[in-house]
Amino acid sequence: MTHQATVAPIVRTYYGADAHPVIAQYFKPATGWKRLPYIKRISEHAIRQLHQDGVTAVALTRDWDRRRVADFQTGELLRSYRKGRQP
Repeated sequence: MTHQATVAPIVRTYYGADAHPVIAQYFKPATGWKRLPYIKRISEHAIRQLHQDGVTAVALTRDWDRRRVADFQTGELLRSYRKGRQP
C-alpha cells in the first residue's frame, strides 16, 4: 500500500484521497510514449528518477490493468511535491 505522503498533492486531488495510482506509461520527446516493463507506484523518488532520465510526462492509472487515465508532466508533479512539503 502506498503511503499518502508519497502521492503528489495534485494527483491526490485528481484521483481522491484514498487512491494509489501507478505509472502506466512514460513519455520521452525522442521516443514517444512507452510502457514501463514493470508496475511502478507513484512516488517522489520515482518521478525524480524518471525526470533525470529525460522523461517529460507520465500516464497514471488507478488500476493494475495499465489503461491510461491521466497524463501529468514530471515537472508539474515535482513542483506539487515541493509545494506539499512547504509549511
